[in-house]
Amino acid sequence: MTNLASQLTTVIVNYKTRKLTQACYESFRKFYPSIPIILIDNHSQDDSAAYVKSLDEHDEFISVVFHSTNIGHGPAMHQAIVDIATPFTLTLDSDCEILEGGILELMMQEFADNGKLYACGWRRWVDRKTGVPHEWNTSSPPKSPRFIPYIHPYAAIYRLSMYAQLRPFADHGAPCLFNMVDAHDKGFALKPYKKELDKHIKHWKAGTRRMFSGAWHPKDSTRPKAWIADRNYPI
Repeated sequence: MTNLASQLTTVIVNYKTRKLTQACYESFRKFYPSIPIILIDNHSQDDSAAYVKSLDEHDEFISVVFHSTNIGHGPAMHQAIVDIATPFTLTLDSDCEILEGGILELMMQEFADNGKLYACGWRRWVDRKTGVPHEWNTSSPPKSPRFIPYIHPYAAIYRLSMYAQLRPFADHGAPCLFNMVDAHDKGFALKPYKKELDKHIKHWKAGTRRMFSGAWHPKDSTRPKAWIADRNYPI
């Protein structure tokens, strides 16, 4: 496998989640110290913005972008992606922590073995019009043709030459929905990797919403519980 740093750029979006973003960044750098990162701050007006700025001062492999308004998670990822020079991107939600190294190598091998593979990560089946999931965990496609496979962007790798042929990530309850509809209709391959991701990556589900607001989206299957003091922060 070619050096990952020449093949892959990581995209992380921060919005008012200092502790989550710090845990995500530090755990990633523990195992992948030289893979390029584009870290976007979506107009945070708390101490997380200063933390993000500090990373730009001591990490030579990070590029920090500050937005003057919160443009949404999907558009922020897209704006980072269009500036990426490597052939692949890893989208990593700020409420993720890397537990073990080796996961990116495993995922990238899938792309090396399959030139038609567009995305690799946690796959679920969602309604192609609304993004509402059929089930949270299922390996079999629903019988209805309105459901399509959807690679969740919390920790997913995408082939950028294919991404450029599709509608971009958007500010949507499922930010990759339109992109995945196009990928499905074009016959691009989508590789599920849930078991391997769970072993290597901890996803604090709905962490970004629970941490600073407890807000939720109507499409969520359950309302996320608010964080309790510091008891259930990742750090």
